[in-house]
Amino acid sequence: MNRGEWAKRKSSSLSSDVTSLWKVLDQATRELMTEFYRWLWVLKEPKARAPWNAKKKKPREQLDVDGKPVYS
Repeated sequence: MNRGEWAKRKSSSLSSDVTSLWKVLDQATRELMTEFYRWLWVLKEPKARAPWNAKKKKPREQLDVDGKPVYS
């Protein structure tokens, strides 16, 4: 079974899923996703608000002028 088939089979049993098609090695993405899951699971924030709150928590110097994470 290839990666796409596994993801499709796995996601069929879930109501929603957050995935990546590539390895994420940079610290900024790790911090963003950790904060996202904190908002989602620990603070019980709705799925629609958790990514926004996680993004707002990022330090200003790590966001570009549009508020998107800066990757190095």
